[in-house]
Amino acid sequence: MDFFGNLSNAVPPAKVYARSMPLDPSDMPQVPKARTIKVGDHTQEQAETLLSEPIMIPRNPVSMNVRMIVVVLFADIVFAAVFVLLIGGMALEGVTVGTGVTVTLIILLAARFTILMLVLAKMASNWAEVGYYVTDRAIIVRRGFANISENTYELGNIRHVYMFQDFMGRLYDYGHIQLVIATMGLEEKVRLTDLKNPSHYKTLFEKYLG
Repeated sequence: MDFFGNLSNAVPPAKVYARSMPLDPSDMPQVPKARTIKVGDHTQEQAETLLSEPIMIPRNPVSMNVRMIVVVLFADIVFAAVFVLLIGGMALEGVTVGTGVTVTLIILLAARFTILMLVLAKMASNWAEVGYYVTDRAIIVRRGFANISENTYELGNIRHVYMFQDFMGRLYDYGHIQLVIATMGLEEKVRLTDLKNPSHYKTLFEKYLG
């Protein structure tokens, strides 16, 4: 009894020992903060841990909007040129300008509107139906809405990486990347269009150059 009694007296109680610990936070060991690396719109955790599941490479719609504006301007130029030629021809033939101008203008405006809507709708559909996805081993090019087709390319087969970026692309941070994929002695060019932050993805793909 004396032995166990002396032993219990030699070791201070846990509560007393805990109270003797320093309470100053500066004396506590500092845990290093996790470093977060942005991979496009994805964090390092998404890029390295979740890459086993395909994640989408973000695209910038500004490029499509620029092309649409160019198409509209071109259509207006053509419309104005056709209108001037028709009015000039009608004046030479002695057609009443008032009635002829009104009818011609209505026909041209209707044709311009219809053609522009069809062309712009097709452009928007073609842009929206394309998606690019990346995993830890491959890049997937997906096309279509109801009928979806996918092409998968191994990242380890990348041989060359090229980036294309015009003035508007540098201004609004979008561009195109072309990958040269080598499979069984054959080379295939894969073009990824309108990527957001293309310089980053160029660097990312270059890590897989074989």
